[in-house]
Amino acid sequence: MTTNLTKRDGRVGRMRATERGTYVFPVTSEAPYRRYDGIEILDHSEGAVDLTFMNSGSAPLLDSHNRYDGLAAQLGVVERAWLENKRVYVEVRFSNRAAAQEIKRDVDEGIISNVSGGYTIHEVVLNEDTEEYRVTKWTLKEASFVSIPADETVGGSFFQQTGGCYAQGQSDAL
Repeated sequence: MTTNLTKRDGRVGRMRATERGTYVFPVTSEAPYRRYDGIEILDHSEGAVDLTFMNSGSAPLLDSHNRYDGLAAQLGVVERAWLENKRVYVEVRFSNRAAAQEIKRDVDEGIISNVSGGYTIHEVVLNEDTEEYRVTKWTLKEASFVSIPADETVGGSFFQQTGGCYAQGQSDAL
C-alpha cells in the first residue's frame, strides 16, 4: 500500500553546528500520533524505514514541508540519516542563500526549534481492537523546520531533558 507524503512534527532545543557547519537532530520517533483515521505509530525497527533517499545527498531540508513553491522553499540538504534508539536522526547543511541563512540564524538563536519529517507509507498493520495502526514499511523523504510540532517527543522534550542538540561524535536520540 502506498499513500501520499505524510508529515510528522517535533521540537528540538537550541541547536548548534558541528565542526563541519552541519546540524544534527532527531526527526521521527515511535510516539503515537492521532490522525483523522486513527492513532499512527511509525515502526523504527531495522528494515521498517527506508533511508536510501535521505542518504543520497539529494534529500531536501525544507521550510514547512513546502514542496510546491519551487526551489525557494529548500533551505538545505540532508547529508545523512540513521536509525538509533528507535528514532531517525539527520545531519543537515543549510544553503548559503540569504533566505536559508536567515532561517539558520533563527535556529542558532533558538527562535526556530520545531522539526518534522515527511514520509511515504508503504505498509500498515491495523490493530482491530483499538484505533491504532503501525506503519511497518515507510520511506523518509525530507526533513523540515516547522512552526507547530505534532510529535512532542522528538526534539523539544528530548533535548530539554538532555541539554540540546549534540555535535557530531556525541550521542543523541530523536
